[in-house]
Amino acid sequence: MILKVGKYAPNLDAWTVLVKLRDNYTCQSCGHQNFIPGDNSVHAHHILTKSEHPESKLKLSNGITLCERCHVKARFHNGNGASGQERQ
Repeated sequence: MILKVGKYAPNLDAWTVLVKLRDNYTCQSCGHQNFIPGDNSVHAHHILTKSEHPESKLKLSNGITLCERCHVKARFHNGNGASGQERQ
């Protein structure tokens, strides 16, 4: 698989792709499906913030796929993006 390098560090770009693939490009909050790989309307969200938990920023268990609408809700849940605990 060839991973496109975007605006983040290559490892974080790879993490983003792997989270979306794991979740089958399906929003894990509302269940919205049928996103197209490479479509920016689906986001890989860090459950624990990168700034407060840098050791978890590349753990797949700390990622969740969200549609744009649910990602906006999650980012403002606690005012800083913290929306829960790592996935098991």
